[in-house]
Amino acid sequence: MKKWALISLLFLAMMINGCGDKKDIVLSSNNTNKVQEKFSTTSTDKYDIVKATFRDKTIMINYPQISNLSDSGKEEIVNKLIMASALEVLDNYKDDISSLKLDMDFEIKYKGTDLLSIQYLGTSSVKDSAYPVNLIQTANIDLRKEKNLTLSDVVTMGDGFINKFTDGKYIAYGSDLDLNSGGVLKDVLSDFSSKDLEESFKQHSAKFYFTKDTLGVSVEVPHAVGDHLEMEMDYKSLEDILNPDFSESIKSQNC
Repeated sequence: MKKWALISLLFLAMMINGCGDKKDIVLSSNNTNKVQEKFSTTSTDKYDIVKATFRDKTIMINYPQISNLSDSGKEEIVNKLIMASALEVLDNYKDDISSLKLDMDFEIKYKGTDLLSIQYLGTSSVKDSAYPVNLIQTANIDLRKEKNLTLSDVVTMGDGFINKFTDGKYIAYGSDLDLNSGGVLKDVLSDFSSKDLEESFKQHSAKFYFTKDTLGVSVEVPHAVGDHLEMEMDYKSLEDILNPDFSESIKSQNC
């Protein structure tokens, strides 16, 4: 059984040293409509989201930043965490950074008072590569503790969670690649052993996200079936697996 390892997590400083000299960080402003995007808020959210952009030659990464948070110190810390997690994707290309073409954009999957969940999707290619690679990156920020969450922070790992994952709802990230309609989802999932999945999910770099009602988890798959695959599980089905601290947070925010 061939195990498909998830993308390794390295330090942001290593990426910065390897990206060349010309880099632009553009934060949206009120008079720059092309790069600004403000997301709707409710009275309990207490912060806004604006779009920022990292550009370096043929690399473009859009990522969110929070604004109008009452605690400016917390806002600064959280924004640094978000930017660092977005740029981590470049760590995989340190040896090919000069020929890298990469385009990645974000979606806010969940926005609450204590939790911000971000998913990035995009593509990348390097010189002489046979095809572009489909990328996924995620960031899940605990706004209370001002830290990135890992999947192990959220759920108790074991056969129970693995079974929930494989029985979950497949989420196609593109209309041209739907493994359900192609009839191959079962075969792709059966290529993983429980041990393979558990080892992948325990990695600090495991990709996952939150929605109002579900936990979404990603796993790396061969390029022929999309490079990555996402399954969603509703919170109710995970009641016995969610770690206590996070379970209370979910209940308090009516997820």
